[in-house]
Amino acid sequence: MPEEPEIEVDGPETKDGESGKHATWIQWIAVTTAVFAVVGAIGASRAGALVNGGLISQIQSSDTWNEFEANRQKVHIYTVALNQLADQSAISASVSAAPSGHHFKPVAGERAMTAKERIKAYTDEISRENSKNDELQKKAKDLEESATQQIEKHEKFAQSVAFVQVAIGLGAIASLTKVKSVWYIGLASGLIGLAMFAWGFMH
Repeated sequence: MPEEPEIEVDGPETKDGESGKHATWIQWIAVTTAVFAVVGAIGASRAGALVNGGLISQIQSSDTWNEFEANRQKVHIYTVALNQLADQSAISASVSAAPSGHHFKPVAGERAMTAKERIKAYTDEISRENSKNDELQKKAKDLEESATQQIEKHEKFAQSVAFVQVAIGLGAIASLTKVKSVWYIGLASGLIGLAMFAWGFMH
């Protein structure tokens, strides 16, 4: 009897194997795309919150500096008045036209203050305003530093969002074109985005 021809089965098995490998890396594209999408959403939310916080801190810092400058003007006015009062008292004492206890016309409802009392009141007011200015200056600088830090973090999160979006786009292209190298480039972009995302939370 004639021998039956042998049937080759390697071809179909090879095709099935290639199809399985192709399905596997396409699934990995889906997984990585999902991860990058989540990171991008969180990063965008954090970037928005940080830029808003930074702007608020900048406004508060500006307001505090304005208050600081206003207080400096008050100190200047009190200092000028104190110097004039001291000069008048010195002239009065040298001429002996008025005793050292010379009284100044009071504001309605206040008792008359002597030159010494007025000088002490101005001196105390200057000290109080200077102490207040020290606090305002420290507060303004702290707000400036906070604003700078928040803006820096915002930039990192914004950059991370950009990189993961590139990764998602390249993943979609790789899935459609069946070109793994495009996916690998996307993975590299996504990893850079993840690194910046982590930096934003750690600093």
